[in-house]
Amino acid sequence: MRKLILVTISISRVINNLSDGFFKQKLSLRLFKLIEAYFDFRGSPDVAQYSKGILLLSQLDGLLEDTDYILHSNQSLSTPLLYLKQKTLDLKLSFIQDIKNKKIPKTGESKTIKPAAIPKSKLTSNQEKIVDFVKKSNKIRTKDIVEKFNVLSERTIKRTLKDLTESGILKREEKDRAVYYSAPA
Repeated sequence: MRKLILVTISISRVINNLSDGFFKQKLSLRLFKLIEAYFDFRGSPDVAQYSKGILLLSQLDGLLEDTDYILHSNQSLSTPLLYLKQKTLDLKLSFIQDIKNKKIPKTGESKTIKPAAIPKSKLTSNQEKIVDFVKKSNKIRTKDIVEKFNVLSERTIKRTLKDLTESGILKREEKDRAVYYSAPA
């Protein structure tokens, strides 16, 4: 809880330093969704906690992406943004450790819980943009997605594509040496 409070305070400081209303609104909404995901995670039963944790991690990833974007666009002082990024990464690490400890159900079964599909309403803005782009293009290569979303790093795009594929929102196909993504039928 302490780490969430530190992230909340950090977001508030960044919002106060921002001059752009769009980014203020975006971070405020991100904060609301993060707190909501946090309490969903903490209040869910052990078996459901894993899937709620995945949703919480996607909110943290979205916050990190927003922070990087604001940092690179010079919309705010860098010190509060870097502090926010550090505290967000601390919070993310603690949740990854919590999720890791919750993979095996209490019933004693030895199988692990697979992450639940991310509902369309819980996608980050970058995930939504990538899904819409893939749906419009039908079958598209990773390279084309990276070129289209040049504001995001290649690593971020590949991680997002992996998450979307694992959750069943996108379908991944390898043909020759290229990787193609499409929306499942």
